[in-house]
Amino acid sequence: MRLQLKRQGIINRLRARLERDSYPRLQMILIIFITGAAGFAASFGMLRLGIDDMWVRYPLAVGAAYLAFLILLWLWLRTRADDWASADIPVPANNCPGNAADLTDADPLSEAISATAQADEIAIPLLILLFLGIAILSTLWIVYTAPALFAELLVDGALAGALYKRLRRAESRHWLTTAIQLSWRPFLITAIVLSASGFAMVEMAPEARTFSEFLHYSESE
Repeated sequence: MRLQLKRQGIINRLRARLERDSYPRLQMILIIFITGAAGFAASFGMLRLGIDDMWVRYPLAVGAAYLAFLILLWLWLRTRADDWASADIPVPANNCPGNAADLTDADPLSEAISATAQADEIAIPLLILLFLGIAILSTLWIVYTAPALFAELLVDGALAGALYKRLRRAESRHWLTTAIQLSWRPFLITAIVLSASGFAMVEMAPEARTFSEFLHYSESE
């Protein structure tokens, strides 16, 4: 427990330094933008390969986007390693508890998804807007928590060697484990949301293979 408190204290100090000396949320917005572009490219490629069902293609595209997201985090960690490897991050006192946001708590957005599961077919257009809104909120959640995520990556990645020696025998975690633990929920929610949205759009417009085709169908009605 004492070693965990020390580790959390270091994460808190790194997070504060990131927020003071750089722009972690702006960096995360750029990462999310590239991630979204990767997902769009994956969806387009699967469409060309004959995967027409949106409710199948969209979650697969989210999976491809998540892989791109993890690669981008790895690249970020590599580029920041030299900048932070020599950082003098003081180890807090043994009884200093961490107060970083707990990103592993259950995301309240998942409750909104289950609450709409029994909606009537008449509400499908409204559900699509709601699903897309939840996906956007999931993205904003990742951006908001970027300083804490980046701080933990630094502790478990670039600074692991130096800092864990100062933490004596604290157990080190691989950066990929940390990245997945802190980011899988929003991507899973987004995959579920887009799959449900794709299913709803197919129910309304069976011939639609893309969102633009669905909009064209809606305008022609």
